[in-house]
Parts: sequence; structure tokens; C-alpha cells
Amino acid sequence: MSRVLEAIKAVVPDRDRTYFFSPTSGDTELDLRDAIQKTSIVVDLAGGVNGTIILPNVSEAVGVPYSILLRNANSKSVTIKTYGAEDWSDITLNADDESVELVSNGIKYVDREGNYS
Repeated sequence: MSRVLEAIKAVVPDRDRTYFFSPTSGDTELDLRDAIQKTSIVVDLAGGVNGTIILPNVSEAVGVPYSILLRNANSKSVTIKTYGAEDWSDITLNADDESVELVSNGIKYVDREGNYS
């Protein structure tokens, strides 16, 4: 693990790494390209619009887990994207309680625990 990641983990407690993403107008993006730390995201689509989450570049997030959980899908979806990853297909969560846990190995994001269709 890099010294930068170790420093972040020492300063930022786990509870401060949870994002609550509730898009309310148009297709909204949550850009995590600068969030190079263990991150949990709870997506609530009760606002009735689709959302997009952009993960950090795989080479900058080696070993960092990203957990994403969808709530209140209401016939909408959240798409998970990244840039710079080999063999990547966007992931779409589109039902209540669908989730995914991704971690970068430096070349691509690996789905460690996916519960989605």
C-alpha cells in the first residue's frame, strides 16, 4: 500500500468514507476520481432519475475497495464507470438492494462481491 493511502487511512475514519448519492434532476454523476480511499456508496433513486458513478483510474486505486448499494430503484438505475481499465464493461444496478464491491488490481477493477443482474 502506498504511503499516501496509509496516511489517508490513518486520518480519515471509515464512517467518513460513506457517500449518500441521491440524484434529483436529470442524469447526475458522482465523480469519485479523487476519492482514493475505502469508500461505501449508498445510492437512493427515490428522486426518480438515473445516476452515474465514476470510479478512480485503476492505476491510482490499487487495493482500495468500493462498495455500492442501490436503494429505491423505482424503475431507474445507476451505472458504474471507470477510465483506464482493461477489460471493463460498465456495471448497472437497477433493482432495490442490488450491490457490488469492486477493488482495483492496478489493471482492472475486480468484482469481489456482486449481487446484481
